[in-house]
Amino acid sequence: EALSGSNDKHIIIWNTEAAAPAHVLQGHTEPVTCVRVSPSSGQLFSASWDKTARVWDLGSASCVAVLKGHEAALWAVQPLGEEAASDRCLT
Repeated sequence: EALSGSNDKHIIIWNTEAAAPAHVLQGHTEPVTCVRVSPSSGQLFSASWDKTARVWDLGSASCVAVLKGHEAALWAVQPLGEEAASDRCLT
């Protein structure tokens, strides 16, 4: 599987073998700028121009938290307290 975030405001969990979307995560109201997976919890974190970060449960493909507080677009998100799967944000 692979992940992508887009200007279409969606996050896609891809089935790479079928080269097709397995799940489309909807909730952001502006383009998604960053997606990250927490290796320990398996949760997906996303950032968006809609001024929110979101936490997604990959098992159910559902949003479990909307993190609000910024006054401008978000460009990155990082799970804390662990080593991330990558040192770069997927944009």
